[in-house]
Amino acid sequence: MIKKLICAAVCCLLLVGLVLPAAAIAGKQDVLECCFTSNSKNLKIFVRGKMSDDVKIGIANKEYESTVNSKSVEIRTIFMIDDTASVPKDMREPVKKSIVDYAKRMPSNESVRIVSLNKEISSLSDGYTRDASSVEHILTKITFEQIGSHVYDGIKQAIEQLYGDDDAYYRLVVMTDGVVESGGSVSFDYLRGMIETGSRYHIDLIQIASVSDVPENTNMKSLAMLSSNTFHMMYNSNTDISYLVPGDVSLLKVEMNNGLTTGQSRGITVIEGTQKTDIGSVYFPQADVGIEPKDDAAGKNENGTPFLVIAIILAAVLIVLVGVAVFIILWLNGKQKVVVMSVRIVKEDLRDKQDVGPREWRFPVKGEFRVGRTLTPMDSNGHAKGKNDYAICETADPSLATGIGRNAFAIRYDEQKHRCIIANTAEKARFFIQAGDMQQQVDPHNSTELDINMSILLGHYTTVDVESIKVITCSKKELSKR
Repeated sequence: MIKKLICAAVCCLLLVGLVLPAAAIAGKQDVLECCFTSNSKNLKIFVRGKMSDDVKIGIANKEYESTVNSKSVEIRTIFMIDDTASVPKDMREPVKKSIVDYAKRMPSNESVRIVSLNKEISSLSDGYTRDASSVEHILTKITFEQIGSHVYDGIKQAIEQLYGDDDAYYRLVVMTDGVVESGGSVSFDYLRGMIETGSRYHIDLIQIASVSDVPENTNMKSLAMLSSNTFHMMYNSNTDISYLVPGDVSLLKVEMNNGLTTGQSRGITVIEGTQKTDIGSVYFPQADVGIEPKDDAAGKNENGTPFLVIAIILAAVLIVLVGVAVFIILWLNGKQKVVVMSVRIVKEDLRDKQDVGPREWRFPVKGEFRVGRTLTPMDSNGHAKGKNDYAICETADPSLATGIGRNAFAIRYDEQKHRCIIANTAEKARFFIQAGDMQQQVDPHNSTELDINMSILLGHYTTVDVESIKVITCSKKELSKR
């Protein structure tokens, strides 16, 4: 009875406390690009979808008005294609065809430009075109006969030379085999800093390969995660790039003043009604734009929000926190059935001593235990996958790391058979189950029974020995200590 009363009180607290701040946790906008005009007088933010006319931009601890264009934003896409002989021969025509197919599907407000890449970039046309047949003709100039590709130099040159100062949305699609030749003047660290601490340029990275199991270029993928969050492996059965079509784009434009253009990094937030999207920290150039900052109105804080509203919001948040705390205490003390599996991880390559020895894996009978080479895996398109409970990675040789899938396997419990089931949840990698002298291969999307004295043969040299399995009853708090 006491528990029921406490739960009822918690619900009431949550209902009252969430009335004011509820809208603040609504959906967020997808920011595509953030950059300054060459004279530093305006900050341009491009957002996916259509925005209302009432959008403010939070910079550091102040809000600024913005002009919004949601109807006629021109999209100018630059395809930068690796023109060197290292691009697989069987992928050269599919690469060209994928761009032509893209041009046929793009909206009427989008146009493309083709640029070749070797030790520097070369524009293969005078400007941009919307005509797919023109794109196909321009692509005949790509011969894949050049030697050496300075990818980082090419990205920097494309941004500095081809991005205009108008209100069009410029985006760069880089298509390369991932082989970065030495000798270029731009390093990976410089380019990463240019994107991470400077403007948020939109760069899609596509790595060209003959087969699907070619290792991903980690530097290329890192650049994609910093800019567009789009990294794609292109091989013969996977050449469709229509997912890159951006759809509707809105432009938010903010006038700068001398209080902002001081050569410092500042946090930026897009505010549409009660929705807020944090862009992160962006470097503001040092320049005299001829406009002095205005003083804030009296009786408001630096964000222009009355103190009374802030006090009410803080009180509401406090009520929510108290209610959540009580709810968590009750939830953590609830009992449930839990599978406890004792395993021993062995690695045959003695150079790799990471994550070896005995481990205890716990998971609810009605849940599962996920294992992969990383705790927060991404799929081949750079989208987040389900979070893993444990990570095992082979570090003796970086080229072997992909032998263990992003999501390698999931262990579940069959209450009817009183047996554990292991399922292969990797995209491409496989593993083996060994019982005595018998081995069973488990391919992606397949599963089999897992019992004590069995072993999971994972990656290139990793073995997980199952020493014991038992089902116990414990609280959620005890389960969280696994």
